[in-house]
Amino acid sequence: VAPIEDQFLILGDADALRAFWNEAYASSLTPPATPDVRFGDETLIAVRLAARPSSGYGVRIDGIERQDGELFVSLTLTQPGEGTINATVMTSPWLLVRVLGLDANVVWFRDSETDSLFAVARPEDAPF
Repeated sequence: VAPIEDQFLILGDADALRAFWNEAYASSLTPPATPDVRFGDETLIAVRLAARPSSGYGVRIDGIERQDGELFVSLTLTQPGEGTINATVMTSPWLLVRVLGLDANVVWFRDSETDSLFAVARPEDAPF
């Protein structure tokens, strides 16, 4: 089930990771195993876009910076180019990134080109 709106999250524990993973692979008959994570020693960042009307949409991390226990994640949200041929199928692009050596309390998500803020996340914000 795709989210109704874009989600920008810190997955702060195994339950949040498992719920995110199950949602991301809900349509798969044989989903891969949930990744092993050392919560407390690393930060798990998840981005899941709301349903899009065709293929060609995506999300990419262009950079991550650490400042005073917080993370700043630069993202690019992509969409199909004008005049391109794309499958007419609902998609919900997502990504999951592990940042080692830091248990961040806050993650700021910003646009790589404009530096404008998409969202801010804290571990307790996960909707699972």
